[in-house]
Amino acid sequence: MLVNSQILNNGNRLKLTSKFAFRLHIDALVMSHSASNPLNLLSLTIYLALMSTKLPKLISSTDDNAAEEIPVFDDDWDNAIPLTNSRTSDNLYYKPPLLFIFAVVGENLLIDPSKDEEIVSEGGILMGWENGKIAAPLRFIELSTGRSKGIKPQMLNKAYKLALEAGNDVSESLDLIAKLDKEDELEYGPPSMF
Repeated sequence: MLVNSQILNNGNRLKLTSKFAFRLHIDALVMSHSASNPLNLLSLTIYLALMSTKLPKLISSTDDNAAEEIPVFDDDWDNAIPLTNSRTSDNLYYKPPLLFIFAVVGENLLIDPSKDEEIVSEGGILMGWENGKIAAPLRFIELSTGRSKGIKPQMLNKAYKLALEAGNDVSESLDLIAKLDKEDELEYGPPSMF
């Protein structure tokens, strides 16, 4: 989902020269899984991680023929470039993708279902949201133990509309958290590792 994401400009966002590029690794460790599907929570934390990721500013040439053996970066972390600061042609900031899980129970859709809601569901829908639009993946998933009979097409349309609304709301809330985190960092300094 991230490889072809607009946030990375199809990989060009991480490219330094024709030979060198940043490599982005996102590791997630689920410490406890007693509630519902952890995918929703992982999606939110990855969104916040991408919003706070900065790349060191390249100060050497981007031309491999004129460049040193390896790229050289600015030592001042205040000059680092946020990963998510690129703009669209409409002058809007790109936003990281989010994933939503919907449980289908009769004619109802439950977003981010609990374990009990998953058990009684007839199935689930996994849907991506990116920058105000529905994005891949879009698929039917089984949330309970093999009782699934599929879903009606109108439930997919309903999930599509709900994901558009929820995606914008969740993204705005996460952006506010990221903004408050940046303000805290400016006031109190970067968080301590220990």
